[in-house]
Amino acid sequence: DLAAIGALLGKGSIRHQYAHCWRCKNPIIYRSTEQWFASIDGFRAAALKAIEDVTWIPSWGEERIHNMIADRKDWCISRQRTWGVPIPIFYCEECDKHIINDATVKAVSELFTIEGSDSWWARSAAEILPTGFVCPHCGHDKFRKETDTMDVWFDSGSSHAAVLTQRPELHWPAEMYLEGSDQHRGWFHSSLLTSVATRGRAPYLSVLTHGFVVDGEGRKMSKSVGNTIYPQDVIQKYGADVLRLWVASADYQADIRISNEILKQLSEVYRKIRNTFRYMLGNLYDFDPKVDCVEYENLQEIDKWALLRLEQVREKVTKAYDDYQFHSLYHTVHNFCTVDLSSIYFDILKDRLYASTPSSVERRAAQTVLYELLQSLVVFVAPVLTFSSEEVWQYMNKRSDMPTSVQLAAWPSAHPEHLDAALASKWESLLELRGEVTKALEIARRNKEIGNALDADLIIYADGASYELLKAVETELPNFFIVSGVTLVSGVDSAPAGSCRAEELPIAVVVTPSSAEKCERCWIHTELTTGSKDEPGLCARCAGVMAETQG
Repeated sequence: DLAAIGALLGKGSIRHQYAHCWRCKNPIIYRSTEQWFASIDGFRAAALKAIEDVTWIPSWGEERIHNMIADRKDWCISRQRTWGVPIPIFYCEECDKHIINDATVKAVSELFTIEGSDSWWARSAAEILPTGFVCPHCGHDKFRKETDTMDVWFDSGSSHAAVLTQRPELHWPAEMYLEGSDQHRGWFHSSLLTSVATRGRAPYLSVLTHGFVVDGEGRKMSKSVGNTIYPQDVIQKYGADVLRLWVASADYQADIRISNEILKQLSEVYRKIRNTFRYMLGNLYDFDPKVDCVEYENLQEIDKWALLRLEQVREKVTKAYDDYQFHSLYHTVHNFCTVDLSSIYFDILKDRLYASTPSSVERRAAQTVLYELLQSLVVFVAPVLTFSSEEVWQYMNKRSDMPTSVQLAAWPSAHPEHLDAALASKWESLLELRGEVTKALEIARRNKEIGNALDADLIIYADGASYELLKAVETELPNFFIVSGVTLVSGVDSAPAGSCRAEELPIAVVVTPSSAEKCERCWIHTELTTGSKDEPGLCARCAGVMAETQG
């Protein structure tokens, strides 16, 4: 004891960091032991070249793994564990040299093929090696087996050979490896090295990496914190398609947030998409695509605009799938359903669908476009909303050449003839004007000047190109704005005080309650041709439709 003999100059306690076992939390004692290493110097250049031949998604993944391969040391492939894939090496009991050659590898391979790798631990060295095998170094015939196991990254990094080359329905290399961003130093890394070393190229054509799922505040999920959300709970509450929609909606290049509030918002988006399908299915109940379709040239201009937008969406959705940009797909489909369809096209279409003669050209034209929209949109979302899209598909009035499941359907064909640049420009301007009219109607509704938009008449004062554009479609304006009447006046400066003036367009809008009587069938205020205290008043159009359908 140093203190007892007066040789201790001082003593004290210090606090410092020390490695502990991640599982049992006990301190770790390090010791140096012999290990097996794989040198990559002989094929490092080939591995770096193979990286260039792979498509990395996102693109920064290429630089990341390139730097890791360029700077890495020899690979320690051995582990001192009591379980795992064995390292198939023998040691001579006489000279203690290790032995691995074609004969030993063949013997081990044949045994593993029949009995699996556990046979290494179950059988003795003499049972594994060929009969009469002797040490190539000293000629002795007694051997012991290596007890180290293979690094699990070497094990998983060889999965491309174990899986892709052993199953006739698969092919090597893989089209894609997909994992979290930590796998640049893990599975992507080890797979690249084993493949280049044995086959001269990467085992994958593309690699996609994603972030990790965190809670709504960006924190790692933990049972102890209590912020864990389980997929089965989400499915139980919202359905599997909402969970799938959440995955598609996220930009996976960063960490992906999830919370009850986020899921609630996604369930609303899902509801809007589902209601879009319900609207189309409900209005196609009497539509037979084999006999009722209307040719493109006989469609109304707004129908052609809807098909133009569908083609633009098809291009965006196709590119989003090709580029694995699923969040772009999500936003494209969501905006198309809520803005282009629900807020514009479907709203304007209601009068034609509900009030026209069932078999009239104008109604069949609307149904033709609805059918095109339906059969394309359901395929667009099928990879994400798998259950809902299948449900929609089963309710569709399908042609005989259409498959029984949406998952077997061909991708919608391109229709470049629908991409009419002049039509697109015209309708972009018309919809800007419609937005200003909608604002004026909302103000009148808030002021309780009108109830439904069909209760209103409009006076629109416009100048320049806006006036000319509106004048060209003047007869269609009531239907376009969904009001009972529209009067167009040249000269925005002549608009009275109190009119709603647009800030960026030469247009002013005056909203007045319609003084005409209301048709009880279509709700448009106009001159009625029938009506009494016992019968509802009908406009000429509705009276004719009723006479035709009831006669």
